[in-house]
Amino acid sequence: MSRADHLRVGVDPSSGVVALVGELTFTTVPTLDDLLREHLPAHPDVVLDVTGLTFCDSAGLSALIGATRRADLVGGGVTLMGLPAPLVRLLRLTGVEPLFTFAESAPAAFEGRGEPA
Repeated sequence: MSRADHLRVGVDPSSGVVALVGELTFTTVPTLDDLLREHLPAHPDVVLDVTGLTFCDSAGLSALIGATRRADLVGGGVTLMGLPAPLVRLLRLTGVEPLFTFAESAPAAFEGRGEPA
């Protein structure tokens, strides 16, 4: 798992799930972006486990939106797994919720791309 300031990002080698733990902010977004550049070609349908995400600012939201765009370019999409309530609220208030699919757990994330939040 790599670490930048207050964000740890890691990939489960067996499932390909990308786990985010900590704060997704202006200073930590490059860590996620770097990992996704490497990860998306092999895993166009990326699952981001955000259970451990404690904060997401506007730059973090922009990074999540950017992840959907990059995944779309390689024929995939982004499933957010284990959303904390503040992140659900942020996605709804900003109107970007339809860009993502959602899952409560890893098995659900791989069965038909999840459910609306």
